Amino acid sequence: RLPKDIFPPINLPVISVIWSYGGLAPQEVERRIIRLSEGAISNSVGSIEHVESQSLSGIGVIKVYFQPDVDLRLSASAGREENNYALQRQQSYYIRGVGALWKPGPRTTAELETEHRYFGPSRLARLEHRTRLTAWTLAYSRNGSNYQQELLRLPAGNTAALLDSIFAARIADPAERQAAVEQFMRASGTPAFLSNPLAFYTQQIFLQERLEASVAMLGKRNSVDSFYRGDIGKRIAREFQKHDGLVTADDLAAYRAREVEPLVLQWRGHSIHAAPLTADATIRADANSVIFTGFRSETTSLSSVGSVVSDAFATGSRFTQRGFGVNASRQLTAFTTLGASARRTLARQEEPASGDTRNDYLSLSLTQTLSPKTTTFAGLSYTRFDSSPAGSAYGNARSAFVGLTHRF
Repeated sequence: RLPKDIFPPINLPVISVIWSYGGLAPQEVERRIIRLSEGAISNSVGSIEHVESQSLSGIGVIKVYFQPDVDLRLSASAGREENNYALQRQQSYYIRGVGALWKPGPRTTAELETEHRYFGPSRLARLEHRTRLTAWTLAYSRNGSNYQQELLRLPAGNTAALLDSIFAARIADPAERQAAVEQFMRASGTPAFLSNPLAFYTQQIFLQERLEASVAMLGKRNSVDSFYRGDIGKRIAREFQKHDGLVTADDLAAYRAREVEPLVLQWRGHSIHAAPLTADATIRADANSVIFTGFRSETTSLSSVGSVVSDAFATGSRFTQRGFGVNASRQLTAFTTLGASARRTLARQEEPASGDTRNDYLSLSLTQTLSPKTTTFAGLSYTRFDSSPAGSAYGNARSAFVGLTHRF
């Protein structure tokens, strides 16, 4: 919707990329330059709405249209929800909320949402800011979640004896323990003897508050000078040559920015300035980056729904978590990226009994782009879990994975 004006300002989110190769026929410009450039842009630039191109004699023009941006967006919501999360009784609640998204500049975004839910206020606040070589994010959220949790898995065998040995960790008195075993078997309908393993689940309703911050740093090798005369430029040139393209490393290295006079047209007493066809523009892909992330969260159990498990299996009702991680990526070729990540999460159960756990995760992956819509990946990962007191629980897992992603 354009402003009503005799000559309204129009801010279209579009970038023009212009290739110049004197004497080349339009068909060759299309086959050996434009198609390759379109594929590279689609694979390395986000928020693209669509791409248009035109091939002329010795010149190729690509127009990249991005999703439209807005300076300020306001929202409001209202509704009604019904659940039995509180006191095991079916209740109905009104939902109402407001939100705002503000973009004071092309590099900064602020988002704020609040909504009244069955557990009270739900909140979301997020601030993002980018500089030439960094990206900063700070986020806070408060929301409810519910999921089924596997609380107990009985192996095949004598059910009463198995339950007695499991309950012994929390019920020391033999008479109380036997009563708890019998009550559990009656409530759950568990037979006296199991020929196959049997799992029991409980659905926990949690209220979670989370604060998270991250900073991403791009390597110096991602500078404009590296794009034309460094490793990135050389890799781009190799990909062009591999697909019978005409752009060479010398062509990129010889590039120099130049200022040109704009075209000036007169229209009803107004001067219209436009970039000439030979004006150049580039889109730079971020080849190497490192992202650091840290978070802290507090989780409180609101209720348990549909559980037949006795108090001997009461799960924690209050947890705190904190963690940090690092992700790094390096572009090996124009279509191949190597990624690595490491993460540590520390958790403490505060109620009903205290305990600490530590979870470490490492991964290494390789991603290969086959086409603008198809990507393959493969990698390795390692996970280690410890809890206190020392030796009470320990585990580790190793995995190898491979896959393919295609967008339709």
